[in-house]
Amino acid sequence: MEKIEEEIKGKEYFFGGESIGYLDIALGWISYWLPVCEEIGSMQILDPLKFPATASWKSKFLNHPIIKDNLPPWQKMIPYFHERSKFFSTLPPGWIKI
Repeated sequence: MEKIEEEIKGKEYFFGGESIGYLDIALGWISYWLPVCEEIGSMQILDPLKFPATASWKSKFLNHPIIKDNLPPWQKMIPYFHERSKFFSTLPPGWIKI
């Protein structure tokens, strides 16, 4: 998070300027999926006081019409990932082989 904060610090809107660019899209999961993971895991990773520039970018990214109109409803994501979390917690240790 520190690296992302340093990159976005001092920029008014997005990583590339006033419009969403490739890096914004590549890191866009942070704005949508990270809060879901934080909720499911009962933890906070993106502290807006510690990472104010990233938190501001996150808000601008999520409220951009192109992004906002094409994301699944957040209120449906929480129950889905709660169920996934329960499922994975029932698997025995070492169930995945890499």
